[in-house]
Amino acid sequence: MDVTCTATAENVSVTFDKENIAEPNAANTAATIEDRYEKLSEQSKTDIKKVLFLLDKFSGSDELYHEFTQLYNNMPRSYMVAHYRRRMNASYDILSLPEPFEGTRMELAPLLADDICRLFAAANIEEPSNETVTVKISGDGAQFSSTSSFVLMTYCILFGATNTQASSSHMSFAALKGSETYETLRDGFKDVWTEINALIKDPTVKVGDKTVRLNIVFAADYKFLLLTMGMNKASARYACVWCKVADKDRHDMTKDISFYNTGPMARTHTDMTTLYKEKTTDKRLGSHQAPLLTIDLTNVVLDELHLLLRVVDRLLGCIICTAQAEDQKQGEKKQLGTKVKCIMATIKEHVYTPFKIWLKKNENGQDTSSLDWTSIDGCIKKKLLDRLPEHFPTFMDAETAVAVKDLWINFISVHDQLCKHGSTATDTSTSAKAFINKFTALGPVHQSYFKARVTPYMHAMAYHAPGMAEKYGSLKLFSGQGVEKNNSDSKSFYRSCNRHHAAVEWMQLPPVRLALTHVRTHTHTRALTHT
Repeated sequence: MDVTCTATAENVSVTFDKENIAEPNAANTAATIEDRYEKLSEQSKTDIKKVLFLLDKFSGSDELYHEFTQLYNNMPRSYMVAHYRRRMNASYDILSLPEPFEGTRMELAPLLADDICRLFAAANIEEPSNETVTVKISGDGAQFSSTSSFVLMTYCILFGATNTQASSSHMSFAALKGSETYETLRDGFKDVWTEINALIKDPTVKVGDKTVRLNIVFAADYKFLLLTMGMNKASARYACVWCKVADKDRHDMTKDISFYNTGPMARTHTDMTTLYKEKTTDKRLGSHQAPLLTIDLTNVVLDELHLLLRVVDRLLGCIICTAQAEDQKQGEKKQLGTKVKCIMATIKEHVYTPFKIWLKKNENGQDTSSLDWTSIDGCIKKKLLDRLPEHFPTFMDAETAVAVKDLWINFISVHDQLCKHGSTATDTSTSAKAFINKFTALGPVHQSYFKARVTPYMHAMAYHAPGMAEKYGSLKLFSGQGVEKNNSDSKSFYRSCNRHHAAVEWMQLPPVRLALTHVRTHTHTRALTHT
C-alpha cells in the first residue's frame, strides 16, 4: 500500500513509510511515546511534521486524521502527530491575561528575536548588529461569532522581501475576548502595553550574542489608533491623531504640508499625556484618556487599506445621496427613485457584485427618507473605483458626471502615489489637496459634498500620509490587508475548534507553522492515490 499526498496551496508533499504504525495502548504514557518518537528515523519524523503542517494549515481535526489512519495503515499514527504538536507547543510560553479578562499573550521580544534570526539566516547576514529592523505592530477587533468578539495584537517584521499583505507575515502575540473599547484594551492588555513600551524605550533585541536595533512602528485602522492614543471618536471636534486641527478647518487646503506637522499645530506624545487632564473639552483638543503607548507620533502610521476603504465609502455615499436628491426633485420621495435604482443596476452589471439600496425603517417599522446600502469588501471597492466612473452619465447629468469622474480619478492617482516608491511628500500632498478642493467645490451644487463631509482620513491623506509614505518608501507596507487576513484565519480556526481554549490554540498556530515551513517542497499537483 502506497499513499502520496501533495498540496499546491503550500507546496507540501508527503510520502509515508511503514515504520511508525504501532497502535497506542494503556502503556503509552508521555514518556514512552517520547521514547518511541526519538527512535524514529529522520524520514518518519519528517512525515509527522508534514502531516502536522497540513492539519494546522487547513484546520483539519485530529479526529479526521485518525479516520484516515484507519484507511491507510502506513500513515503516521494520530497519537504520534498529536504528541509532536504538544512537544512543539511546549516550547512556546502562552501566558494568561489578568483576571477577569479571557485571553492569552506571548512575550513579544523572544518572538521577534526568533523571527529576526530566521530572516537574517535566510539573507546570509553575518553581522546583525549593523542592521536596523522595522517592526510593525498592529491591533484590530474582529467579530468571530454572533456572541464572541476578540481583539488581536499582531506584529510584522518589515525586512527584505517580506510580503506585508500576507497573513503568514503577521504573527498574533495577544488575544483578548471582549469589545474594542479603551477600558478593555487598557486593562486586558495591561502587560502587553508594558512590554511594547519597554521595547519602544529600549528598541533592541538579542539575536544570539548580537544586539539588533529595532524601529517600532504602530499601524492600525483609525478607530484603533484613536483608542490606543486615548482620543475621542472620529466624529469628535478634534479627531486627528497627528495634529490639532478642528473639524471646521479640515476642508482648508491652503496650508503648507509643514503647517500641521511642525510647530504648535503638530500633536506630540507629551501633549497627549497632559491635555486629557484639562477640565474643559476645548482645552483637551480631542485627548480623552492617557495614551496606552509611549510612542513618538512620527512612528504612528495610517493604515493604507482602511484609508482606501473609508474614502471610497464617502465617495459612494455622495453619489447615492446626490441621486436621491435628484429623484426627490422629480417627486419620487417615498420610494427608491429612478436614479437610485439605476446606480444599483449599474454596479451589478459592470462591477459584477450584488448591491442593494433600501430605505431605512423607523422604530415602528415604517420607511423613512434615509437610505442604507450593502456593505462591500475591499476587493469590490477597488473594482468600483476602476469601473464605475465610466458609467456616471447613466445616472447623472453630463456636467456633474464629468466633475465626479475627475474627482474619482484624482483619488485613484493620490492612492497610487502613496503606494508608489519614490513619491515625494510635497507632490503627493499637492495631489491630495487638489482632490479635496474638487470634492468641496461640488458642494454648492450637490450638498452631499459640503465642507463638513471632509473626514479625518481625508485630512490625513493630504497632510500626514504623504510624509509617512516618503519616510518608509510606500504606505503599502502598512496596509491592513495582512492583519485582516490574519483575523480571518483566526476566525476560521475558532469556528473549527471546540472553543475550550481557542485563544491558546490559535496563538500556537503561527509559530508552529513557521517552524514547519522547511517541510515544503516544489510539488505542483494535488492528488491522493491508493494502490
